[in-house]
Amino acid sequence: MSHTQGRKPRTCFTTYHYLTKFYPHHVMCQTQLSDMVYCCHAGAPHNVDETWAIWVGERPDCSLWGLAYRRGKEFGTLVDCDNSKVNIGMLNAHKAMYEAAEAGDLAAFNAQRTEAIRLFMIVGIQNALKYAQLMDAARARNEPEVVEAEQTEGYAYFRTIEPLVAAADPTAAATIRKVFYPGNPAPANALTTVRTAVQKIYPEYDITSADIGSFGASVPADCLPAAIKANAVTNGASGSSSTSSSGDGAAKGSATVTTARRGAIA
Repeated sequence: MSHTQGRKPRTCFTTYHYLTKFYPHHVMCQTQLSDMVYCCHAGAPHNVDETWAIWVGERPDCSLWGLAYRRGKEFGTLVDCDNSKVNIGMLNAHKAMYEAAEAGDLAAFNAQRTEAIRLFMIVGIQNALKYAQLMDAARARNEPEVVEAEQTEGYAYFRTIEPLVAAADPTAAATIRKVFYPGNPAPANALTTVRTAVQKIYPEYDITSADIGSFGASVPADCLPAAIKANAVTNGASGSSSTSSSGDGAAKGSATVTTARRGAIA
């Protein structure tokens, strides 16, 4: 049996790539702002634009914006049917970073950069908790191939935040890595192991359990596909604009993301 048998084919292979580029670009922003050789007007603002471009990506179903929305939907951390708390916070943080970079205000820039990294970590932690829970479910069904598939995907996501987890608590990082490392025996309760470890770093990144939510949380009734379609028909809108191409609600409509992308920073 294939590791991916019975799983929906992946249509986007670049989400992990976006994740691995987002944090390094923030480091570059900070470095250029504090380096007088580059000058704040020529360096950091440009890189803030780039980190925002990385976040929103090319399309809703294949971007960090879309990933944050899906996790918000799965963990009960949406603001409304179109937006997650993380995405709204990330947009506001990038606007503030851009303004601080133009003004050459390193203190203000760093404060907002810290907030952006906090939001980035929220999505990363949600990823870890989701795939640990899926590992447990597959193990309970006695489906070792699926356990291995969920473990591998969880590891790919965890690697994007592992350095930040390790910076706060090396032992916690090692514990989570052991759970997800491909080929390692799945623990009896992966979710409890990962949750216990990851909660140790919450204070370092000013994260609360409410920020993370709970995987499997109920989606508001008016955000369910049937309700969205009904609202579109009632309002005389095209039903096709209210669903994403990924089929899992990456965004209610690409217009929301496109609007945010255009002039969101400058």
